[in-house]
Amino acid sequence: MPYYRISIKLKNGNHLSGIREMDNRDVDYAWKYFEARAYEKFGEFAVTGFNLIMLSKLSQEVKAYIRKEKKPPRIQGWNEQFE
Repeated sequence: MPYYRISIKLKNGNHLSGIREMDNRDVDYAWKYFEARAYEKFGEFAVTGFNLIMLSKLSQEVKAYIRKEKKPPRIQGWNEQFE
């Protein structure tokens, strides 16, 4: 599944960016989908800029995202056995 870096510029001067995973490889579809979500969340007139870039799975940004988001589940009671 490809990873995309999304950057949003808002009318109040804030810049938001993040990485998201999507199971569709079509960049145009991803652009339309995430742009519509940005307009839905922040309002059509609040969004002044939008950019989307497909990232390689080998990039440092994606590796950091995977480490952050895909943490192994904690097994309850496991850590207490060794304390």
